[in-house]
Amino acid sequence: MKALAIIEKGKLGIIEIPVPDIGEYDALCKIEACAYCNSTDHKLVENEFIASDTYPGVLGHEDIGTVVKVGGKVKNYTVGDRVFRQVLTNGMVPGGRSVWGGFSEYGVITDKWAQQGVEPDPKQYPFPQQKLLIDVSAPEATAMVTLMECLDCVMQSMQQGRATASPPSRPSVAIIGSGPVAQAMAMFAALLGADKVVAVGRRAIHAERFAKVCKGVDYVTSTEGIGTFDLVIEAVGSAEALATAMNIVTAEGSVNIYGIATASTPYPAALLADSRVKSVGATEGRVQQELEDYIRKGDVRLADWYDVVLPMSDYQKGYDLVRDGKAYKVVLIP
Repeated sequence: MKALAIIEKGKLGIIEIPVPDIGEYDALCKIEACAYCNSTDHKLVENEFIASDTYPGVLGHEDIGTVVKVGGKVKNYTVGDRVFRQVLTNGMVPGGRSVWGGFSEYGVITDKWAQQGVEPDPKQYPFPQQKLLIDVSAPEATAMVTLMECLDCVMQSMQQGRATASPPSRPSVAIIGSGPVAQAMAMFAALLGADKVVAVGRRAIHAERFAKVCKGVDYVTSTEGIGTFDLVIEAVGSAEALATAMNIVTAEGSVNIYGIATASTPYPAALLADSRVKSVGATEGRVQQELEDYIRKGDVRLADWYDVVLPMSDYQKGYDLVRDGKAYKVVLIP
């Protein structure tokens, strides 16, 4: 099968690898689509995140696929199910490695619930590999991966922010960044009832986009006069963004890091040592139902969260669009 891989530092290419063999708790999936991750894929290609000199490395973690074969001990997936986050293991990339591996024709999901002998409860056991609950197109489903990550991060962060907010049920929230992740986080902070939401970016050109997808959010390019916030989420991955966040958080508030700094320009140790700085991360598998509710109510329009769909053969064009900030979400079809 064909797969999109990092061939060497800074270079992508299509390689041929075997269709994966599956174990007794696994399901083989035909991948429908996979999207570039705006936050990490260019850092992976440039060897700035999960650094490794092993090539080729098959990319992709924002994928959707359909189950075509199940192992003998699989209980919670059947042929025809549409599922998130198919992956490859390192052993499925002969001579190379998997960097999740969603940019391929086939991938594997593991029935973790059956494997661990637990109920398939995404709240108690929130595995990212799970059935798609809503009937949407493949590109829309890939957009849901990023949206679920952002929603879970904001929900966790706002829970912390409520502890110091006044009133405690409605923290004020600032998002540092202007890309798709920052946009989604600002949107969800407003939907979750923040007292006020401000997004801080560097270029005024993004104001129109924020106005379209983030109702009730102010987008600014300067922190002058905007006050301080109970919760600030750093969604860029840079020392400059973290410093900006520290300048506008209250003395009792929290700065939650979601961005990923590069190996060559890490966050300053002095800022990370501040007790207000936290790394929340995201557990996307537990919030699909909440996202579906927003979609059904019309609060979230999936069509707003991707703008380019290409065949996988046009991988370089898609990668360049993401790297250069000329697309919100690029989806490749194997």
